[in-house]
Amino acid sequence: MPYIKQEYRNQIDPVIDELLDVVRDIASENPFSDKICGIANYIVTRVACELLNNNSYDSLSNIVKTLECSKLEVVRRLLDPYEDLAIAKNADIQSFVKT
Repeated sequence: MPYIKQEYRNQIDPVIDELLDVVRDIASENPFSDKICGIANYIVTRVACELLNNNSYDSLSNIVKTLECSKLEVVRRLLDPYEDLAIAKNADIQSFVKT
């Protein structure tokens, strides 16, 4: 769960903001290109491996768990509301409608 103490956010967020400025500058010509996805993949992979990897099965498993939980949080907070709007606009798939 990404909801860490505010004191930690206060230390981490300025560094993340600086990183985001660099990435946005690199990808300024097309923010939705493969380039930005590749950069994001690199950053996430590098940070997860550097913070969580001590070359044991448990640490490698923790990398996967952390990434999976991050993915699920993005789905829950960003994708699900978008999907709900699409259902409201276009109607649900009949297989999911309970009768």
